[in-house]
Amino acid sequence: MPLLTARLQEILVLTGTSHTTLRSQRRRGTAVAAFGTSEPLLDTRWLLIDGLAMLIRDDLARSGMSMQGATMMTRAFWPEWTMALAHIEHRDEPWLFTTAELSDGKWWCASGLAKQLPEFIEGMPLEKVPRRPFNDMEARAEKIGLDLSRGSFSLPPDHELVVSWMEEFRQWRRKSQEHFDPLHMKEPRPPSAKQRKAIEAMTCDALR
Repeated sequence: MPLLTARLQEILVLTGTSHTTLRSQRRRGTAVAAFGTSEPLLDTRWLLIDGLAMLIRDDLARSGMSMQGATMMTRAFWPEWTMALAHIEHRDEPWLFTTAELSDGKWWCASGLAKQLPEFIEGMPLEKVPRRPFNDMEARAEKIGLDLSRGSFSLPPDHELVVSWMEEFRQWRRKSQEHFDPLHMKEPRPPSAKQRKAIEAMTCDALR
């Protein structure tokens, strides 16, 4: 299924964001989008997964992380949360995206099947955690009449582009800092022109 896109105003409604807030985030350097970017990959449209990046950043900020930290975590670990979304959406599997402070202010993220997480987390209603931003957008889309049945938020987890792109990004992430600290990391490098073109070729509008 093609990747769904929408207009800016629709993305703002789907994420509960105002124009004023978005302008402030761009000015402060806390704007996020899909694939580790700060701005939408496409020139004239937004991917719905751009909106999910915004919701994930906001969830991390609400958990007690600073907005700057939540921003960099969302950008630096897009392969992990994107893979979780892909397994949820395309395979209906209970995947999770989780963050943790390892030591001395160093944070890390991971994603995987719920049953693979530590025992103390398994006692929580895990199936609801990774789906929250996804479900939020689905509910808001229904209210404004956006048809999400014409495409998907993400590409399948075994899609060749996804697999190669994520591995390329992870290699860059490992090499970018010897002691990786996502709260003080370098800005993720932007997608290549080839990657942008490939994504654009797989999109369709979520028409009313």
